[in-house]
Amino acid sequence: SMSASQQQTNERPAAQRRSVVAAHGHSVPGAVQVDEITLPEGHRLVQAADLRRTGEHDLLLHGPDGLVATDWCGTDLWRYPGPVAQTKLSAEPIEGRWRLYVLCGCHSSKRDSSVRGDTSESVVASQVAVLDATTGEELVRRELPEDPHRDKLRMYDFSFETGRLVSDAAADIIVRNWRTDLGHGGRDLWAFDGELHLLWHAEVDPPYGHSNAVHLVDLTGDGRDEVVAGGTVLAADGEVISVHDLAHEMDEIRGAHHYDAVAVGHMADDPERDPVALLIAGSAGVYVIDPLTGRTRAAHRIGHAQGVQPCRLRDDLPGTQALAHTRWGNMGILTLLSGLGDRLWTMQPSFIPMSTPVQWLPDGPQHLWVNSTRDVLGLYDGHARCVHELPAVRAAWGDRPPTQVRASVMRREADGQDLLALTMDGRILLFGRE
Repeated sequence: SMSASQQQTNERPAAQRRSVVAAHGHSVPGAVQVDEITLPEGHRLVQAADLRRTGEHDLLLHGPDGLVATDWCGTDLWRYPGPVAQTKLSAEPIEGRWRLYVLCGCHSSKRDSSVRGDTSESVVASQVAVLDATTGEELVRRELPEDPHRDKLRMYDFSFETGRLVSDAAADIIVRNWRTDLGHGGRDLWAFDGELHLLWHAEVDPPYGHSNAVHLVDLTGDGRDEVVAGGTVLAADGEVISVHDLAHEMDEIRGAHHYDAVAVGHMADDPERDPVALLIAGSAGVYVIDPLTGRTRAAHRIGHAQGVQPCRLRDDLPGTQALAHTRWGNMGILTLLSGLGDRLWTMQPSFIPMSTPVQWLPDGPQHLWVNSTRDVLGLYDGHARCVHELPAVRAAWGDRPPTQVRASVMRREADGQDLLALTMDGRILLFGRE
């Protein structure tokens, strides 16, 4: 049991949060539960996504027999049988319909041990397919190319978004790999058009990481997307444009060795500074670079940087922001960076790096929904202040450990509000504004 002084020390952060909420949260409404959805037995949520209508989510589930798409009432929209390892929704409708890209088939499977001591199975897909997301109809399926590093392969994955390499719409996609010898990062890139014809294959050095490290984005404004793969930028035809100029430094820092994630684009809203890339580089922190030259503009040593989320938490600053989070030795540190790459603030609400930007108010900037543990759960503003502790969401969370709760943002109607969603115990609980 805790002593009186230990209990007082533990209660101090909560008391400080309550005082901040009282001072700054008077205009921020709380949350109330608006719905509860029971998932079919043996199914897990893949994502809530625009399968039929733009801005209006349906549910994509993974079950014992494959993918299942349902509406909010649990009615099946379609089923896609067989093993599916990864999915990616197109960045926009293609010829008026959303497309779903899937890595399917099973070349092999591997069991891996996690740092927590448990094991999980990863499927090495053998094929790639494109589905009509409205009906589930398979439009095309092709065999994946032979991986030159098959003995080191853990799994295949997709680029963070689809884009325009040769197509008029955002129908083209990159298949990438996770390798056991690169800390689950990778080097290989396979570019496909919307009909899954292989356009080119490239191998990059330094390696990209295993988070959202591979992007398709138009950096030059010519209507064709460049490929950003960690610290390497390639043209639409696969030719290398630039490599990060401090890649050698990153590789020499213990606990770095690859770029776990990247935020990239015209983030500064300044033609003299755009485009900007934030390279999330493990124990090297965050490098702010010009992606067209690879030149470093700034470096922020924030701990072991592991992931990044583009956001709009401040509307008093130009452009967009990005929230970086840390793991491994410096767990749970959140750092907000401006579109120019300036460090705005850092906080560590808990030792678990889980948070989600949400458009909680109909107008104005987003809020940050910190959802790492029940004790620190709440809405935080763009100045790192907790402005609402969301007691209804905390009560629903209960005493469950964070590993048993998945927090996400969903939207049921195209012109509706963002909803806070807790997926746990085979249910999805949805919370809207009071």
